[in-house]
Amino acid sequence: MLPLTQGFIELLVVGVEASVWILFLALSFAGPGIWRGGVPSEWQNTALFVYTALAYGLGVVVDRLADSAYWRLRDPPCVQSLPRLHRILYGERKAVASPEEVRTMRTALQRRDDSALKFLEYQRSRLRIARATSFNVALAIPVGGWFVLFTARLGFVRFSLFMLFALLALWGTVRATEKLREAYEGHLRKTYELSGEVAKVPKHQDEIPGCRRAAAVCYRVEGGRIQFLLVGTSDGKRWTFPKGHVESKEEPWQAAAREAKEEAGAVGPIARESFTTYLFPAKKEGGCPCLTVLAYLLRVDDHSKAEEYRPWKWLPPEEAVEALAQRRRGAYAREHHRVLDEARALLEAGGPSDEVPV
Repeated sequence: MLPLTQGFIELLVVGVEASVWILFLALSFAGPGIWRGGVPSEWQNTALFVYTALAYGLGVVVDRLADSAYWRLRDPPCVQSLPRLHRILYGERKAVASPEEVRTMRTALQRRDDSALKFLEYQRSRLRIARATSFNVALAIPVGGWFVLFTARLGFVRFSLFMLFALLALWGTVRATEKLREAYEGHLRKTYELSGEVAKVPKHQDEIPGCRRAAAVCYRVEGGRIQFLLVGTSDGKRWTFPKGHVESKEEPWQAAAREAKEEAGAVGPIARESFTTYLFPAKKEGGCPCLTVLAYLLRVDDHSKAEEYRPWKWLPPEEAVEALAQRRRGAYAREHHRVLDEARALLEAGGPSDEVPV
């Protein structure tokens, strides 16, 4: 007998939802004749068991697809660039935690066995069902539209009404998912902070070997205005600060200065103390939940050809923020925005006092 755990029921619900639009997909191509004859009474219990097993397997697949789609489409650039559309789809959204932040907090709280953890798992289960329901509704819209218009032949008016109600249902499930996400992440963060686990799990994984990097936030002042130097990432898809590994017997500020020269051809005095740290996504094979980057201000006196061929550009703070946010998830975009804000505030206050020539 299949175990009736919370996770099993959650995946079964998702699988049953998916089976509905798959049924309509089958009816659209095969016609209603596939039901002719039904299931013999002596096979009904077996058929129910088989359907339950198939629905559970389908739920596992849909749950993973919905999870992947959710994180990819959570902050799409096309929606971010249209604030009004963003508010219509998601409402006034509160702070969004990155997958790494959620994973770190959940891992720390797994040590507990109390009502707070059980309530968090209950909230997480509701969120996963809502997320998968949104995914199922999104797939059901074209399938149901095709069935209504071409298989059932209910006419254009009924097709239009169906599409209207279906789109409203999709909007409602997306909004409900965001509300559940806000409630879950809010309770998760509060429980994490009050549990004392913050001290046990490093916030930025500083204690994990190989998870630390050093970045040079390169700047210059042209016509009384601050400009920041950005370089392309190794895959050429985003803009970032020059950064890299801290080699053995090398101070982080020295690594930042070296990376600035290698990646951007930028040379100049650099601060010995980092003015902030920020999170950066780690490659899956690296073994780090995410990277901690120590940021150092570097005043560019000489800008020549870099050792590595990467695109680069000088931008004022406002444009630099937009460039760094392109093709980045919300949490990481906000991390880069914060770094620029802190760098700008420090420079407007007189700049670092511990610069050393390189």
